[in-house]
Amino acid sequence: MRPRESDPEIFTRYIGNLLLNLNVILFVGCLVYTLVTFNMDYIFAYIFFNSIFFGYVAVSANYFLLSDSYLQIKNYLWFWKGKTYRLDDIKEINIEWPRRGSVAARIIQQDDVSIRFKAGSLWEKDWINFINDLERRGVRVQSLRI
Repeated sequence: MRPRESDPEIFTRYIGNLLLNLNVILFVGCLVYTLVTFNMDYIFAYIFFNSIFFGYVAVSANYFLLSDSYLQIKNYLWFWKGKTYRLDDIKEINIEWPRRGSVAARIIQQDDVSIRFKAGSLWEKDWINFINDLERRGVRVQSLRI
């Protein structure tokens, strides 16, 4: 569900710098290496492995927009994809802090359907601000170290 154009929603952005993400730096390094050592005999291998790596990077390239009524999740690389949730439809949000990898927000809806969104570009201070703003708007948030 997207907010209507007539809704006067003001969104707060929780968006980091994607270019400082280690996965993106490695991906760009692989692309540069591919271009420098390009060999036409291995074109399909280059395309295959770079496509897989791009997909891996894109999965963790999400960012969040929060208003008083809506939560939007967008992606830097898959810019045409996005999800919008009404805050009333969200049962709780679990913030999953893994030892390795990107921190993720698992959104659990009222009907117990859950979807996980990684946001590798957000710093810890961004996550803390995001959690505090969600709690201020009445959304239950759990922070899980996994």
